[in-house]
Parts: sequence; C-alpha cells; structure tokens
Amino acid sequence: MNVLITGSSSGIGQQLARDYLAQGDTVYCCGRNKSALQSLVDDYPGLAHATVFDIQNLRECRQALALRLKVECESE
Repeated sequence: MNVLITGSSSGIGQQLARDYLAQGDTVYCCGRNKSALQSLVDDYPGLAHATVFDIQNLRECRQALALRLKVECESE
C-alpha cells in the first residue's frame, strides 16, 4: 500500500508513518523538519520517502506534490 502522511516529523504523524513502514508499506513522509523526516528514510530505506514542505502554504504544497508525482511517474 502507498500512504502519504502529513506531519510525519513528530507526534501522531510520525508514529503512523512508523506503523505503516513496519508493515512494509511505502510511506511518503511530509513535514517541515527535514532531519526528522530523514531519520525515517534512514530507518526504512526504500520504503520511506521524505518531502519537506509546510502544509499551510498552498504554493509549497502544490510544488512538493507535483514534484513527488513527477518522480513517481518517471520511475514506473
């Protein structure tokens, strides 16, 4: 399963990401804290994918998600 979680850098969002990753799911971890997101990528290589942006900024959301979709489509 593919899962996108905003707020993956701490709290409930991070725990949800870890739970899905532990099941072997692919998780797109989104948040503002690059180092916290990178720790998920380091802990779950190949399953966790970090995307850094502020969910409150519409322009950043559009850019980040468009880039993520482009990367995923190119890899298929």
